Amino acid sequence: MKKKLWWIAVCLLALLVTASAPIGGIPFRISPYINSISHYDETGPAIAFGTGSLKNYLVVWQQINPDASSISVYGQMVYPNGGLNGTRGRFSPLTGYNATPDVAYGSTDDHYLVVYATDNLSIRGQRLTNTSTPVGSELTIAVGTSSDHYFNPAIAYSSVSNIYLVVWRHTNGSTSAIEGRTISADGSTFGSLLDFTGLVTSTPQNPAAASLNSNGKFMVVWDQSGSSTTDIFGRMVHTTPSVGFDAAAFVAYDSGYDDYAPSIGSLTSPNGLSGQYLLLCQADYTTLTGTETLIDGHLFSQEGAPAGSMLPVSLASGNSPVAAGNNASQEFLAVWFDGHAAVVARTISPIGSLSPIHYLPANNAWSPAVTAGPLGDFLITVQDFGDGLGTPYDVFGYLWGIRAYLPLIQK
Repeated sequence: MKKKLWWIAVCLLALLVTASAPIGGIPFRISPYINSISHYDETGPAIAFGTGSLKNYLVVWQQINPDASSISVYGQMVYPNGGLNGTRGRFSPLTGYNATPDVAYGSTDDHYLVVYATDNLSIRGQRLTNTSTPVGSELTIAVGTSSDHYFNPAIAYSSVSNIYLVVWRHTNGSTSAIEGRTISADGSTFGSLLDFTGLVTSTPQNPAAASLNSNGKFMVVWDQSGSSTTDIFGRMVHTTPSVGFDAAAFVAYDSGYDDYAPSIGSLTSPNGLSGQYLLLCQADYTTLTGTETLIDGHLFSQEGAPAGSMLPVSLASGNSPVAAGNNASQEFLAVWFDGHAAVVARTISPIGSLSPIHYLPANNAWSPAVTAGPLGDFLITVQDFGDGLGTPYDVFGYLWGIRAYLPLIQK
């Protein structure tokens, strides 16, 4: 009887723990600490979660060599509990500049695709197995020339059509454009060029993309100078029966001030028949004391139609927002930095309800990324000073979610 009472007490404790506030946790190191003398800065992380048999995260980043003679893309598999699976791998050439990586997971083939910009201002990629082993040779996605430069790649995957969409910024002299193309999951077929904006002088930049499992469409967003301010623009891409644009580009968000640095996350309903997007961006509001940069948000339907009103995501100055949706917990997680290099996060419901803001411990964190995990949780990654002394930058992670670890055997 005492054992039963003890076990009931443990179960009640489990209910209390799992009903508590989300846990951000203490940051854990993902990139290896090389040494503070060599100054190998490891920066700009990106993440994807593999939903296949292994159910691991893949975190990628750029490693800047001490003399800045080269930049290479590295990565590390991470278990859902934050443990490191094996050792890091290199996914780009060792020489030259291979920077600003992004990564997506293809669920049908159980593979990843990492994309990055190179020193000749081209966009390239590398397919990886579910254990992060490179498959085949490097993919050439967009080739730069002396006048045409391509950089800032972003990637998303559609499980409906089993294809990736890679988007980037293209510059030619004083003009620039947002462009992209689809790539088959096995890397064998490249779609025709998708020109989202055309080469214009209004400086389109900072592309981001997301897709939904409900309809196989992608929503692509970027910032671009409008009539009087910089606004967030968007455009929908369909993949069935063929790849193409739904309609012309549209203004996705305009606060009346300068809006920029967009990020977008997606969420599919439990029945898999509908979904929505969450757009985050920085907005420079003019106040009596000057300019204050806040994080604003807005929900969109699966067809790209705005839903509801503006969401005041941050209550104070913030920058570098990122968003991800978790189909298991049916919520978005918004992550950004405040004016003091602290990591800030809060969840947002599908109807726009904002949870309390949480501050996560950091030294001088920057360049956040976030993706959904397997059990309604998330992994957040940042670059930060691991020793707290200013050198070098390393990649760290935070587990965000509701977790309880309890004994399963009575003694």
